[in-house]
Amino acid sequence: MLVFDEAEHKYFDGDVELPSVTQITRFCSYDSINGNGSNPFYRERGTKVHELCADYDFTGELPIGTGVDGYLKAYADFKRDYRIKDWLFVEYALGSAEIGFAGTADRIGYIDGKLSILDIKTSSKLNILALEAQLTGYSILYGQPVDLYGLQLQKGGNYRLVKINADTELFRACQYIHQKGMSK
Repeated sequence: MLVFDEAEHKYFDGDVELPSVTQITRFCSYDSINGNGSNPFYRERGTKVHELCADYDFTGELPIGTGVDGYLKAYADFKRDYRIKDWLFVEYALGSAEIGFAGTADRIGYIDGKLSILDIKTSSKLNILALEAQLTGYSILYGQPVDLYGLQLQKGGNYRLVKINADTELFRACQYIHQKGMSK
């Protein structure tokens, strides 16, 4: 059974610790490539937006006065524009020791009538390569055909939905680099 330790951001299947999709695909990240590491301000903002969007998904009430109102408006507008009432899964942990990795998909549900996995981003620019690798990992874990989307929420209240192509070769290359790095 998959267990996610939120405080440590670690996944376990029984006694086996599994690398996360984020760890595996970090080689596609601009921050990783440039050696900058992740900026805590942006990471905290992204976490806050994710939490508040999940609250909105469950309650139907859009919080205001949160300091991230534009991002939340963008998310609400996206759900309205695509007529999304409910998701099948929100912040859904996937993985197993048999597959060899784990991750948490932001949303799984129907977009334009097709089963889809959606990843929410609050960055000013979308890194399509990183999204291809990340969403491909989630689709492998989900185990059935899905459409893949990146949803960029913007501070000013706009959003951009981008259809992402699965790239198994890219994900497997990231896995290979990750495993090589772990063996040293």
